[in-house]
Amino acid sequence: MTPHVEAALWDYLLGLDLIRSLDVTEAPTDDLLFQIAADPRAVELRARYDELWLRILDVDAALRARSFNPSVPVAIGVTDDRHPDNRGTWAVGPDGTERTDLSAEITTDIAGLSAAYLGSTSWWELAASGRAAGTPDAVRRADTLFSHRPLAFCGSFF
Repeated sequence: MTPHVEAALWDYLLGLDLIRSLDVTEAPTDDLLFQIAADPRAVELRARYDELWLRILDVDAALRARSFNPSVPVAIGVTDDRHPDNRGTWAVGPDGTERTDLSAEITTDIAGLSAAYLGSTSWWELAASGRAAGTPDAVRRADTLFSHRPLAFCGSFF
């Protein structure tokens, strides 16, 4: 669905005369509704569910399979207590990914990389919460590389 179609659907639903309120039980946190409502303060987010979770089992394959936004490459160091092959540093950039002997500019564990992988959790959030460490410049570059819109969303409560 395109943003134009989504906006038209919300416009239709919010324009029905007999409806005073609309309760949407599942929507992405970056849903267009938050921006197109006549009064954005009237749109209330009551809960945020952690229903989309990922644990990368093969860092090398996962990073090689993903595309990245244009930015300056960044070296990401990963630790993994369960899978020794996932320990190391990868140079990640828009032209590809490779394991490297470079010093890591950002370090995180496998859970941190897995959270950032889909693009919905930013490297800034990981660094600010202590789940990753790196220079502000490296974190900014990683955010640009990994960002994705719309944010990942499942909506199935699997």
